[in-house]
Amino acid sequence: MGDLLHRRKVPALGNETGRTVAAAEKRVLFYVERNLHLAFLEPIHDYLAVHSHYQLCFCSPPYRRAEKGVPGFGLETAVIRRLRQKSAYVGMPEEFAPQVTVVADACFYPVKNCGKVIDVGHGLISKGFFYKDAPIVRRENLADVICVPGRWHKSILEKNVYVPIRISGFLKTDAIYHFGELQKQAFLDRYRINKDHKILLYAPTFNEELSSLPCIREKIVALLDDDRVLLVKLHGMTAQEYIHMYERLAADHDNLILIDDRDFAGAMVCAQVMISDVSSACAEFMLMNKPIVLFNNPLLTTYARYDPTDIEHRIRDALIEVHTVAELTLAVKLSLADPNEYASKRQQYAAVLNGPIDGHAAKRVAETVIDLLDGKIETDKVPAGSFSIIYQTAGPVEASKTENIRRKIAAKNKRANFELLPVQLSSPAAPSEMKDFRAVCAAVEQAKGDIVVLLKEDRALPDDWLFWMGNYFRYYPDAAAVKCLSASENYQEILNRFEEGTRPKNYAEIADYFFYCLMGNELNCDQFDSDCLMVKRDVFERMPQTEKHCDLGTGLARIRSTIARTGGSCWYAPEIFCYPDDAADNEADVRRASEILSAIPESRAGTGNTETGLKALIAQARTFKKEKAFAAAIRELLKAKDLLHPCQETTDADGRTFVLRRLDRARTLKKDKKFTRAIAELETVKAKITGAAPGNAAGNSQIFDMLNRSREFKKNREYQKSIDLLEQAKLKIA
Repeated sequence: MGDLLHRRKVPALGNETGRTVAAAEKRVLFYVERNLHLAFLEPIHDYLAVHSHYQLCFCSPPYRRAEKGVPGFGLETAVIRRLRQKSAYVGMPEEFAPQVTVVADACFYPVKNCGKVIDVGHGLISKGFFYKDAPIVRRENLADVICVPGRWHKSILEKNVYVPIRISGFLKTDAIYHFGELQKQAFLDRYRINKDHKILLYAPTFNEELSSLPCIREKIVALLDDDRVLLVKLHGMTAQEYIHMYERLAADHDNLILIDDRDFAGAMVCAQVMISDVSSACAEFMLMNKPIVLFNNPLLTTYARYDPTDIEHRIRDALIEVHTVAELTLAVKLSLADPNEYASKRQQYAAVLNGPIDGHAAKRVAETVIDLLDGKIETDKVPAGSFSIIYQTAGPVEASKTENIRRKIAAKNKRANFELLPVQLSSPAAPSEMKDFRAVCAAVEQAKGDIVVLLKEDRALPDDWLFWMGNYFRYYPDAAAVKCLSASENYQEILNRFEEGTRPKNYAEIADYFFYCLMGNELNCDQFDSDCLMVKRDVFERMPQTEKHCDLGTGLARIRSTIARTGGSCWYAPEIFCYPDDAADNEADVRRASEILSAIPESRAGTGNTETGLKALIAQARTFKKEKAFAAAIRELLKAKDLLHPCQETTDADGRTFVLRRLDRARTLKKDKKFTRAIAELETVKAKITGAAPGNAAGNSQIFDMLNRSREFKKNREYQKSIDLLEQAKLKIA
């Protein structure tokens, strides 16, 4: 098989060959976030390289060496060069346009636009990050399929993960299974190890609170003896200090040998005893039913994700734990003398940590890739329960519009069971607003769903938002309400936690970041708004009728009080960021403006240059609308409107009335967070603003600079900053 793999050359993509991947060919990407992931991803690639005709490709982020306390990323140049001998390699995942991407960690954001995603993990234990019943595991719902080593892992994940989970076996065991006697002898010969010597394997992890390295340091040489060899396999993210330390020890001691990933399978097969700490390697060694000695770092319990119920701690009754180098030397001696002391316990754990070691783990994952490409795995996100969506509108909703809204929600939530109940709320200035919450409650009385959803019209939400928010009722059996983050809240506090260079700049980017980066966070909710709120229907039933005749804000506060009184819990779904859908607002605005203009008699359109200019503006607006450049379309239509009625808003010589009315209108739109429409209003008064500016060059220069910067902010969809600068320009003139 090795020769076949070497002969199968897949051309590199893009500029290197001038070729592109045929659209009909199925493409599979292997995203290698860290060097240590390669041992899990490469065997799957190698199997598919021989047993499929797929286009295969590797990708990794820019290389960054691991430093003390900071994990490394990417692959070294030499590794990339080796991978290019097998398949294509790209620097950006989207460049390959895969249908399926395989990852070995929760690195979903970099491959968000790369087809279906399979996560194979990279260990039998996870140090509190994967195989546990905890909020952090919920991010695995971002995968389309998860492959796990054994049934123990699956049973743990199923408590928080609602995507298909397949048991594939531990991928690294394939190399162990195929490591025969000839390879074993070759391994011993390469390192000049006497076959009669005892072989110890030291495989520590890298975390400062968990690793045995800071405790043992150079004292590891106490294990050396004339009839012993110590193989040392350092973790891929080990700090440089310890790498250099053990390189010096290896140079000074012939029977202390540093090995890398390439020889780890051979070391596992040949070693009689393993020394470790909280490394996944100890669980791997347990699958071979060999003795293990764990050195406990005194900071172990201070580790942020320390949990004595995790797999890595529950298996410790099948090995020896030590705390000093003296205890370590004694434990190694005992393990060599009686290797079967904990054999029965090790076998019990091995049975649930992994299936039989049969050399087919990579094949099973590869078959999962094939099934996913062939559509044999159902990956649609299916929400639990049924939903009644109370859709709040500012105006009357016709039957045709209701159906369009229903279709739009259904397109986002393909497998959701929901009904749509539009409710027209009164104008904020009207006294009838006291009936708003009563109108909502009246709709709830007609609702058939288990969960009531209060949703404002024209809100932008991600795909499957009913699934993501509804999951919180699965996570927390006592949950009575779930609320998304909304643009009207202080989400800036969360944004400030991101590095400034990577901080999202507009609502769409913020929603994208929050979706991938906040998935799995646990956050109680104490205050409701009606942007997008889920409430169990029985909460409304427990509210007294006298509390339902009020404005919407008061009603939401009473819902919260009812939940608190009856003992339910309320949660944020922080991964869901709900914001005004400017495109929807703008499209409606363009449609209304077009209707007004088309209703104007031809004789009112003016003559000569006026008529020509008007037609040109309307034609340009139609073009912008067709291209979905709604803000630009509005701007052209407003110009056309001003051309038709030049005297309506310019009753004074300097156009002061025109300016003030437009500014007031923009202020109202800004308050409603309809930013692009507010900017369109402000931009119509630019000429008046600049024309009324004082006659000094410095003042004009500052104003024009503000206007130019505002234009750039608008171009980058930083609408709030754009509006602020336009308003500053107005104040400067005043």
